[in-house]
Amino acid sequence: MVADQVVTCIMCLSYEDFPAFVAYLRKFMLSPEISYITGLTRGHLNLISIHNNRENILFEMEQHSTHVCIPAFEDICVRAEMYNREIEARDRAIARRNQMGISSVFERGESSNSRQFLRGGQQRTNGGQGNAASRTIFLTFSRGYPVSREEVHGYFTWRFGDMIEAIHMGGTEGTGQNLYATMLLNSPSKIPEILMEGVFRTKYTINGKHVWARKFIPSHKSSSKKNRYLHSHGNYF
Repeated sequence: MVADQVVTCIMCLSYEDFPAFVAYLRKFMLSPEISYITGLTRGHLNLISIHNNRENILFEMEQHSTHVCIPAFEDICVRAEMYNREIEARDRAIARRNQMGISSVFERGESSNSRQFLRGGQQRTNGGQGNAASRTIFLTFSRGYPVSREEVHGYFTWRFGDMIEAIHMGGTEGTGQNLYATMLLNSPSKIPEILMEGVFRTKYTINGKHVWARKFIPSHKSSSKKNRYLHSHGNYF
């Protein structure tokens, strides 16, 4: 009953001429009354008052939809699509990475004292893709709200397309929850699309969990030998 009366209210908003709306209801033997809603609002809300305030109501509905409904349902849309796209996108990324010979990497720590290690490496040529750090985004997660690699990959693929080359999770600290991740993109040109200009960190919400994104800042090695080593091996982050 309530749902039917709500539908009647919405239909009322679509008619500029109120008598024409009442005639439409009677044609299909529908009641021109919303007795439950009227009673619930102690007589303040009826079809006539709704129609008289039609423009204001439509404006407020549009504002509510834009600023509340769309952001709230964004995660639901992501969840529905991420599983359909994630496997295909991941397979393409793995195939591309294997073809380019990019090694697996991992990271320890987020501070300026963090150390990055390599397993293997990629010998770069003059035609290579450039420093991996220039196309890497650093993500941090909230304690108690674990985010998986699949969730990260699915969300950002859904939002920005197939632009992820690799995602490396880190910072478990014995808790079993990853507290940060590095996300290597195909091109540094994608960075401005993901990171908001003028702020240090950009906030995203993945399945109701907050994720903060910022430009990856590699730690600088004081040893020239280490610098030469990292430069020759390329893909570090």
